[in-house]
Amino acid sequence: MGNPDFFKNFFDNTGYLFTETSAASKTPRSYKIPAAAGLLFLLVCLLFLELRDNYYFVQDDNLVQFLPTIIQGCRAFFEEGVFPTWNPYQIMGSPTSNLGVYSLTYPLTYISYFISETLFDNEYLTIEVFAFIHFILGYLAAVWMCRLSRMNPVLAVVASLCFIMSGYNFIIGRSWYYMLPVMLWLPLLAVSVIKFRRGAVSFKWILFTGVVIGMFFHSGNSQIWFYSLIFFFLSLGITIITQKIQFTKMLYIIPAFLFGLSIALILLIPTYMATADIPRSTGSGSEGVLSGVMAMLLPYPIAKGPHPIDQIYWYSNYSGLYYNGSFFNIISALSIAALIAGLAYYRKNCDYSKKLINDNVWLLMAVVAFLFALGNAGLLWPLFSNIPPFNKFKLPFKFLPFVNLFTILGGGLILERYLARKRINIYARSVVYILVLMLLFYNLTLCRSAIYIYGDKPYPALPEDVYRMLTAQNSKRPQRIYISAPYHSPDKDFLLSLPHNIPSIYRIPSIIGYEKLASEPSLGVDEFYQYGVKYVLVLNASTDLHAGGTPFPSPAYFDLKKITEFGRVELYELKNALPLAFLAQNKSSLPIKFTGRGAVIDVSGVNQPVNVTANIFYRKGMTATAEGKKLMIRPDEWNRILVLNCPPTKKLEIIYSPFWDKGFMMSGIFLLLSAVSWPVIRHLEGRKKI
Repeated sequence: MGNPDFFKNFFDNTGYLFTETSAASKTPRSYKIPAAAGLLFLLVCLLFLELRDNYYFVQDDNLVQFLPTIIQGCRAFFEEGVFPTWNPYQIMGSPTSNLGVYSLTYPLTYISYFISETLFDNEYLTIEVFAFIHFILGYLAAVWMCRLSRMNPVLAVVASLCFIMSGYNFIIGRSWYYMLPVMLWLPLLAVSVIKFRRGAVSFKWILFTGVVIGMFFHSGNSQIWFYSLIFFFLSLGITIITQKIQFTKMLYIIPAFLFGLSIALILLIPTYMATADIPRSTGSGSEGVLSGVMAMLLPYPIAKGPHPIDQIYWYSNYSGLYYNGSFFNIISALSIAALIAGLAYYRKNCDYSKKLINDNVWLLMAVVAFLFALGNAGLLWPLFSNIPPFNKFKLPFKFLPFVNLFTILGGGLILERYLARKRINIYARSVVYILVLMLLFYNLTLCRSAIYIYGDKPYPALPEDVYRMLTAQNSKRPQRIYISAPYHSPDKDFLLSLPHNIPSIYRIPSIIGYEKLASEPSLGVDEFYQYGVKYVLVLNASTDLHAGGTPFPSPAYFDLKKITEFGRVELYELKNALPLAFLAQNKSSLPIKFTGRGAVIDVSGVNQPVNVTANIFYRKGMTATAEGKKLMIRPDEWNRILVLNCPPTKKLEIIYSPFWDKGFMMSGIFLLLSAVSWPVIRHLEGRKKI
């Protein structure tokens, strides 16, 4: 291949960069002061964001979908004392915790809400606190990861900041909050791999790895969790192939993974059962990150990278999400090119090729992640896109966190090996590190885009008379609303029209909502009456190129009476809407109260068993109980819940139970398998020692 003398001379002079024999000094080094300084820098940057743009992390879906539902679920947990499974205020009742995307089985969600309420007296700060927690914990996890990789303290801190403060975490994190936990769990998964590669496997390693795998799933994004497992097993597989790992040590992976699955399956099974029949759009979802490759290497305006989702409207020439400080990406890019050349040159030297692969596993992981992130241009995405579960996924740019982590780890180790061999003036090092941090902060100042930017902050107060009219909080006989507004709008009054999941904030039942993982009722003229829609809100939004989407159907064909208007929103009343709970035989209204797991209907006004219609969308997992007895239910002709032969009672309770029993059953099976496999492995280890 090429000039053999050139490659021989090149690797004779630089081969130490690609092997661990000359890795960092093993003398004890203190990480406390550099890590504390890095944490202070991170906190200053986060505070800068909030001072410049309060509620920075609440834009796009975080504003109109996730935060309202998370708040509704946390209210149910803290105010009602029930575990939230159901949101009564959207699409005639919608599942929540079992869908996974709202992180309502994830402890840090409730901790974030609790801190927001108790320390700041503002539940709208929940996602902001959630973000701060994950930035801080993610930074500490990344420092631990780099420390285990034997980077020197200052290099470890700079590398960790480059991962944590990548533009991706800010831009995508403020749009989709469930990408924020990736900053924490991905480095911890890398810690598990590093310990395995060092042979530091034990019962503690099994517990640690299992908890990381399991809790990662509960953090809100099953797609990223699945991708993480691919790289987890790929890196372990490369280690097993290229190192002489004891067979019994390899077996430790089995109980660790089974334990992790036992934690994940508690949610995974209910999620699958709730979403298996929901049609999902598939395909690439975008063309990947090819147009932003230069923006991964160089700062703006030297390089510009448009957002990979063509829906974005602001800062189209620079979205900020590709950049993470240049330093490690450039080192990794050059190192990958040299490594590939070296593998080709030493292809006949099997032992040395294995060592090159083993000692630079993170660079190879970076190549795989980058090829996936390229989308169709990278070949791997179209190759896997027709294979389950890949055929359910889209948006290949979601591989960028993996590219960032692996380039920082791989490039950091190359640099550490260089610094361990060469004597570089401490002032020269400091200048480079400070320059990298300055570039990170500069990029942070430019991270003002999101997948969509709305024109208001969470959440405007409704006029008092309108709120009393619409809310179900203190009403025994609430009714539903319908919203006629654009799908998106930068209009200042857009949130006042209560689009998407915003009604959950005000505890107002809506017939529509923003939920891609739950079936919705079809809507026509008759459905509005049958489903209890009494009020219609119409937003007279200004014409704007950024409005996007398709406006909701016009209510012009209904017999509407205008009640009032506030801002650019008009409120109309629709006559003759059915109640949200009534006797099936004569449509007589019944009092109903919504909860975080269903509804309670007062049927004490009758003197014999009756059929009761709960004007709630029937879903699998719905049950009805009265006086401790389970009642028969079925969907009626409008797919509402029909309770058969309900006795007179003040408490007919409709409960949504999303198959947690099956999740816990499968969890128990895998936990048992994990527990059984451990003594078997210990027995095999004992026999091997004999």
